Amino acid sequence: MNIFSIFREFCRKNALFALITGFSFLFFAFLLLASPAALFIAYLNDIDINVLQNIGEEDLPSPSDIRFVLIVQAWYQILTWGIVGMIMMNILDDKMENISLKHLPILPIAILMILSAIPLAQYVGFDAESFRLPSFLQEVEKSLEASENRASLLIKALLSDKSPATLILNILVLAIVPGVCEEIFFRNFIQKRLSTQFSPCFAIFITSLIFSIVHFQIFGFFSRMILGAVLGYIFYISKSIVPSILAHFTYNATMLFGIYAANARNIDMEKEVHIPIWFVLISISLLYFLGKMAYQISLRNEK
Repeated sequence: MNIFSIFREFCRKNALFALITGFSFLFFAFLLLASPAALFIAYLNDIDINVLQNIGEEDLPSPSDIRFVLIVQAWYQILTWGIVGMIMMNILDDKMENISLKHLPILPIAILMILSAIPLAQYVGFDAESFRLPSFLQEVEKSLEASENRASLLIKALLSDKSPATLILNILVLAIVPGVCEEIFFRNFIQKRLSTQFSPCFAIFITSLIFSIVHFQIFGFFSRMILGAVLGYIFYISKSIVPSILAHFTYNATMLFGIYAANARNIDMEKEVHIPIWFVLISISLLYFLGKMAYQISLRNEK
């Protein structure tokens, strides 16, 4: 037995070791693949690589700069979450489960579940204006607010060009690519690997926790945990990555068009959109009802 075979067997038997290996590969993929790819794309388009840092600070970034950032974002997703997820699947000799005809009823339920989760997820998000840490963590609080503000400015800048070509690129980069790549890494790798040694509930919880942490956005931390848990449940029930990819894309696309609509009407979603508690209760009820329906369908499919 060679060293690679021993390494592969250890990854299969130890979920924690597999996760550490996956995130180590992710770190090297970022340094050795994603960052050089950004430099190469900038070179081909004769664009200053600093655009990646400065685009959110400019009032009116040029369409070429916007498209450059979107293309780089897509490659970052593919060369990190996507490629590393596929590498780990190969190491673990794991296959990406495809959806069969008997799973088709899960698809509309998956879409409805993620849409039903949006009011609850939005409700539990931190309000940037009221979020306050203890006085001795004031510098940390300022850093978090600055980071969130940069992320918000970046999104506004990327959506400022409303041409059809950029709209299609936005859908591809901000909805489809992350929907596919993140589900490959988080659900088909992390959650599936944890499920081999722990209970499904624990695997879903830890995966959604990691999913939220790696996005580095404190104000949306619990929101992403809820969305990650819903996606994890969809993956667990369907035993296929296809419904969770579809649900993830649906959520991203809904948020994307929501921001477009808000910008068109000059609505600040962070300050002017408030979710009433009765809407949250409806959200929870729908999630319970749809989750139970999905579970019953999965039981029938197993017979």
